[in-house]
Amino acid sequence: MAFVQFDDLAKGGALNLKAGIYDAEIPYLADSRKTTLHEYLSPVTLDAQGFELNGTKSGWTYAAGVINSGRDPANAKPGTKTFNRMENTYVWLMRDLKGQLVTARVFMDRQDPRVASATTSQHLQAEVSAFLNSGRWMVIPGYTYESFEDQPAAGIKDKHQTGLLEALVLLDKDQRWVLTGRVEVVDVAKTSVSPVADQQLEAMNLSYFVNPNAKVALEWAHGRDNIAGPRVTELSAYVHVGY
Repeated sequence: MAFVQFDDLAKGGALNLKAGIYDAEIPYLADSRKTTLHEYLSPVTLDAQGFELNGTKSGWTYAAGVINSGRDPANAKPGTKTFNRMENTYVWLMRDLKGQLVTARVFMDRQDPRVASATTSQHLQAEVSAFLNSGRWMVIPGYTYESFEDQPAAGIKDKHQTGLLEALVLLDKDQRWVLTGRVEVVDVAKTSVSPVADQQLEAMNLSYFVNPNAKVALEWAHGRDNIAGPRVTELSAYVHVGY
């Protein structure tokens, strides 16, 4: 990441401007802040190269951005001139309700074309989530809907739905022991040329934080799908150090 933020375009942090290469994410739901070794199945963080207006006021936090599409020139049609242009957009809005957070986000993504007559293919991602907490426990429920134009074939819209439920518990008063459990289910709708495809992940993690930037952890995870993929159960012990 390499970005700059200009604060207080409107007083009190009501409007700020960010520019550069950054992670566009919801504060409590981000790849960089996850407490498990396994990645999210849910699309929680956007890789952004562009500009974002953000701010907070009266219990509302918000952001809107225009970022690079990241499409691959190798897949371009002859004459395409839209690479390295700001053509993807996102907006998110979060409400603080006495310490409980509720968020909605919409992302419009221009992707490589899948039919001969098109220069781009549209990807829509809409999601809602919440951060519910009571001191030593936190629960994050989330739901994401996605649609992909002309996928898996021309004239067909592929639809994905992802459900997320994550819970964190601080096991001691010093907040060094953290227990995390997460369940995710991805449903890919049936089309005229493809069957229903489901993917699931369950993960359980117990971590001891030596300090805020270093921990030792033990994690169990189980992943599977309904399309003859492998059922994988993993047990991992690891050390994580940040800086």
